[in-house]
Amino acid sequence: MMALDTQVQKALKNINNPNFTIRKKAIQAVARARYEPAVPQLVKILHDDKQHERVRALIARALGRIGSDACFRALVVVLGQIDPAVLNPSMAKSHDHSETYQLQHTMLSVAVTVSLQMIGTPDARKILQKWHAGELHKRKPAKKQ
Repeated sequence: MMALDTQVQKALKNINNPNFTIRKKAIQAVARARYEPAVPQLVKILHDDKQHERVRALIARALGRIGSDACFRALVVVLGQIDPAVLNPSMAKSHDHSETYQLQHTMLSVAVTVSLQMIGTPDARKILQKWHAGELHKRKPAKKQ
């Protein structure tokens, strides 16, 4: 158990490492350990729109693997910000989503939906059904000019 604690502590120090490979390994180590005390730090990164989508997708997968109620809630918040139309290119164009929006949110939406499937509770399944039906997405109001 001592070796696991040391590995997790080292991983926690590298969760924000600027080197993507180091950061990825750190996030995966925390997920493998299902280390719940890391959830607040992971959620903060997940909710940060300035983070690269690959990092946010890795975090989403880690939260799905940890699977606590806090993980579930964080994933639902992020999923509610993504229009399910991003997964359907013809619909995305009709919803006025730029190609950049589509690319950025496709990876994240797949990671979040897979993570909720990993959690696998009836509530997680219900949220996924609502999202796919377009009932969960909250459109952001247009910016005032």
